[in-house]
Amino acid sequence: MTKETSSRFIRGLTGFCLATAVATSGMSASFSAFAAPAAVPASVAAGVQATPANPFDNCSRLASEDAYSDKSFRFLRPGKGDWLFRDSTDFSIFPLSGAAVDQFSLLAKKLQKNGIKLVMVVPPQRGALMGAYLNSNVAREKHFSPEIALANYNENIAKLRRAGIVMPDIVGQYRSQSNTFEKGWEFYLPADLHWSPEGAFVSASAVAAAVGHDASYEALPVSEFKTTHGRDKEYSQAYRKEAARICGVPYVREIRPSFVTAQLGGNNSGLLGDTEVGIALIGTSFSALDGPNFAGFLRETLHRDVANYAISGGGFEAAFLSYLMSEDFQQSKPKYIVWETQTYNLKETNFLPLIIGAVDGDCGSSAIFEAKTESLKLGRTQFMQTTASQRAKIRGKVNLVVDIKSADPRLYQLNIDYIDGQHDKFIMDASRWSHSANKLVVRLNRDGSDVASMSLIPSQRLSGTVSARVCRAQT
Repeated sequence: MTKETSSRFIRGLTGFCLATAVATSGMSASFSAFAAPAAVPASVAAGVQATPANPFDNCSRLASEDAYSDKSFRFLRPGKGDWLFRDSTDFSIFPLSGAAVDQFSLLAKKLQKNGIKLVMVVPPQRGALMGAYLNSNVAREKHFSPEIALANYNENIAKLRRAGIVMPDIVGQYRSQSNTFEKGWEFYLPADLHWSPEGAFVSASAVAAAVGHDASYEALPVSEFKTTHGRDKEYSQAYRKEAARICGVPYVREIRPSFVTAQLGGNNSGLLGDTEVGIALIGTSFSALDGPNFAGFLRETLHRDVANYAISGGGFEAAFLSYLMSEDFQQSKPKYIVWETQTYNLKETNFLPLIIGAVDGDCGSSAIFEAKTESLKLGRTQFMQTTASQRAKIRGKVNLVVDIKSADPRLYQLNIDYIDGQHDKFIMDASRWSHSANKLVVRLNRDGSDVASMSLIPSQRLSGTVSARVCRAQT
């Protein structure tokens, strides 16, 4: 193990709250403590071009597959100064398909019919937004252009906006705010996939700007929140830790200010009832971690309470599915769902049929066809097999509802087979959910008459039963 050394990095927090139309005067006071940061490295103050050599520049082991403790880190690329980039997430360029956009549109329409407006927070990939920190040799090797990546990102955002989803202008908000900050201000942490508190604040400000004039938003009870400087803390930088281990150099700890947001007055006056939620936040570790304080900044910039249902490591679907299938959602539908997800997670849109189905929910006794209940067994359990007459009966748009009667089902694979030999596969990982995944609702992308069978393969020890029914999908 390498010896840990410590250095203090407080990066450009001067003027953190300036140039935003949605920041409160209370927030300005909150950040006045950073008018004179305790320490700003000279390399940062001088700007990107003057940064010293990266300590990992000459580490050839970063190019070796066997050197990594986790394949998800492959491969780390040194940038300018102390910046590191990762192949699997930071350089992703891909267009959203028309089929995916259609499903996003359907999801937004279904939520709207339930009185819910969908707001998606999708920040640009690190390589696009932080392109100034890329080494030119890495850009050439990866055939990566930050400008092209950002144009691709903007087109994907435009597609989702045209699909009826509220897409806050994160890039515009970043550019308008960062121009007023001291050099060294950064949206992302330099050696980790996560955004910094600055990035979280920009994103929260963009959300507030996007919904600030909505009638539904204005109708929500107002509650004032204030963000204050908490204790300085270490921000774990996963890329740096992995690179330090691989290259045999000391891991440099990074100490940054933390932030705490509290309701003014410390009571619940002005908030909705105990079981009512006006704004629900779902998302990944970007929203779940305390360090960036995204949920807190949302509360302050929106002047409204926000219920946080984010799940660290949940990827594209976990937080959304967990929330939709929870008692909280069933008992109180919010006016807004703020869905934070990352650009690279948009590759996982194959889970959209589960999210769309969950909005419809279970039709129960109104099912047009119900399969026989089967006992779960080791390996594959087939629990629905249709006949020609049954397929004729369920022709049209349908949802398939799966009920698992077992102690705590969280890990399993659901298979849907069609009469033409094609199939859909959903690998469920509800290990991070607050409740078990004992019910799924799948919105079929095909006609109901195409369904041949359904089966389940547990990835854990399960006993009990599984059953299915076919519901007419809500339009």
